[in-house]
Amino acid sequence: MGENDVSAGMHQQGRTEPFIELVYFVLDGDTLRLDSRQFAAATPSGKTIAVAKAALWLNPLVHGSDPELGDLSLELRGDGSVRGRDNYPQQKKTVYRVVLAFDQALPEQFDLRAPDVWLKGTRYPVRIFGFRTFPNRGLGLCE
Repeated sequence: MGENDVSAGMHQQGRTEPFIELVYFVLDGDTLRLDSRQFAAATPSGKTIAVAKAALWLNPLVHGSDPELGDLSLELRGDGSVRGRDNYPQQKKTVYRVVLAFDQALPEQFDLRAPDVWLKGTRYPVRIFGFRTFPNRGLGLCE
C-alpha cells in the first residue's frame, strides 16, 4: 500500500470506557476503499465471535471531551484535511480514526479482523490484530 497504512490500538477520551480504535493513514491524493464495514472479533481459528459497529471519530483532537462519532464511509480520501493529525502535523496524509463498539462482552483474547482495502484497483488484506487482557493493564494489543 506504499505510504498508506492501517494500525490499531486502545484509546480513551473523556468519560468513556477505553475503546478499540483503528487508524487509517491515507496519502493525500489517494483514496482507500474499504471492502465492507464489517469489523469482527474472532477466535484464532477464524470463527467470528462478534461483529462491531464501526463509526468515524470526528473530534480526536479535543482532549477531555467525549468522542463525537459519525458515519463511516467506504471511501477514505486523502484530501489534505488536518483531521486527526495530533501526532503527524507535517505529513501529507489524512488520518481517519475508526471506533469499534461490540454489542457483547469479548473474551480475554481475540483477533480483530478488519475489512480488506482497495487502492488504485488492487486489493490489500489488512493484517489481523491480536488483542488480549493483560494483568494490571486491561485489554491491549499484542505485539
